[in-house]
Amino acid sequence: MRYRWPRTRTLIFLCVIMLPSLFLFLRVKDAIAQTKPTPAQKAQKIAKDVEMPIAPFVSDPGTPTRKHERTGWRPNWIKEEMPGIAETMETDTFVEMQPVLPAARSDAVVIATVTSAQAYVSSDKSAVFSEFKVVVNEILKYPFVTSLAVGDTLTAVREGGRVKFPSGRIQTYSMSGQGTLQIDKKYVLFLKYGSDSQDFLVLTGYRLESGLVTPVEKDTRYFFYKDAEEKKFLDLVRDLIANAEPTSPPEMRETR
Repeated sequence: MRYRWPRTRTLIFLCVIMLPSLFLFLRVKDAIAQTKPTPAQKAQKIAKDVEMPIAPFVSDPGTPTRKHERTGWRPNWIKEEMPGIAETMETDTFVEMQPVLPAARSDAVVIATVTSAQAYVSSDKSAVFSEFKVVVNEILKYPFVTSLAVGDTLTAVREGGRVKFPSGRIQTYSMSGQGTLQIDKKYVLFLKYGSDSQDFLVLTGYRLESGLVTPVEKDTRYFFYKDAEEKKFLDLVRDLIANAEPTSPPEMRETR
């Protein structure tokens, strides 16, 4: 007589074989879901991957003071030793507090191309800032405090930068939510004039490339305008300059 394997034993046998595989599959799926970056994290990584200008660390206390140290917008980064400063220097910065299109707060708004970048360390080793040389392609808002013409090269300044120490270690110093500019890229720049330094602080900027807009900042509020059409974006900026700024940005992107 032919032996028949009981059905219950068959089911038990299959469960013993399949359950570990199913458990492993669920563990792997859960791990992937936990490590998958959110849209905000992706945006911050893209912005963070843009390298900031770099400056050598000079320990000589007689290092000349840069003109920007006399301006009123100098960040409060007072620390005893620069190597101990955290990568992100301040929270609740003006980048995180201001309107994402600060046309009314800007002394000038220009479309400009970045030609060079250099970071500097203050003489008392308490601050790092970056200078960008930009060529003006178009002026959307003319400053009343200084003369400006298409084709001019101006100095645009941002807090933060990278510092290379004698050991070879490179450390980044940045303001919370703030990004940086790239050489050979074109931007809409919202600028605040410094009468003491006679150059411009970059309030914020948006890169123009392939007909689309990309915000400079890492603060996700600015990503409302990510991938907006360049023409619509510039029309909006011109309207903001001519009129009062809205409390919330109008919808300008087409439904996708």
